[in-house]
Amino acid sequence: MNQTTVIRAATVADAGIIADIYNESIRAVDSTMIDQPIDSEEILEQMKAFSEKEGYFVMERGEYMVGWGVIKRFGKGSAYEYTGETSVFLRRSETGKGYGTRLKSYVLDQCKAFGYHHLTARVWASNSVSIEYNKRFGYEVVGIQKEIGFMGGEWQDIALLQLVFNEPSPEGAEFNVQGAAVGLRPYSNRGGYRFAAEVCASEKEELKGSMKKAEEEGYHHVLAWAKMDEVEMYESVGFEVVGIQREVYFDRDGWGDVAVMQYVV
Repeated sequence: MNQTTVIRAATVADAGIIADIYNESIRAVDSTMIDQPIDSEEILEQMKAFSEKEGYFVMERGEYMVGWGVIKRFGKGSAYEYTGETSVFLRRSETGKGYGTRLKSYVLDQCKAFGYHHLTARVWASNSVSIEYNKRFGYEVVGIQKEIGFMGGEWQDIALLQLVFNEPSPEGAEFNVQGAAVGLRPYSNRGGYRFAAEVCASEKEELKGSMKKAEEEGYHHVLAWAKMDEVEMYESVGFEVVGIQREVYFDRDGWGDVAVMQYVV
């Protein structure tokens, strides 16, 4: 990495190149569950919808964009006010040169500046290089979400990772992790996640009804994020705990943990 590189917040003029770089990985079918090329309009729509705690950041070498990183809210509800999700993508020709390390470090510093406490990352379980890359920054593997995606004609597992910053607790904030709407909903309407759904329930019969609906609608993987006192209810209908996301939400009692749960049909 001999030439000077600059990292800056992305602008609307960068949308096309961001899409082009992402499409390299989409075509490789080894690191994203998106299965169709995207265009600048899709990136622009994301930019327009971002909150003040989200954004794209690009790394340039001269006028040449080497790669980009993105910071997103993990969930839109107030329960996850302090929880973010990050991704970094480089041009395939620029990997192995130290750019990813510098870009990731920058993105994590921005996350701290935005006030995030907990960061998640989702990585193909077969992508050991990416998993080890994240571990170098302090991420740890929460667990493996089994057969949550379907890509390249095969079911794919996803490693869920977390990084918890040792920052002071926010003052005077009160949030409730149970703010999510109950029921069954698609995890994503596109790509490899099209056979995955997520569910939220407040009582067992309601959960059983949602699971019956999941089977009727042909879902293969159903996931849930459960507070620790809800785990037994989910386990009673066949869910298993993938792992524990530590300090993922904040309420009047302080930081709370969430069990990531899965049901594979």
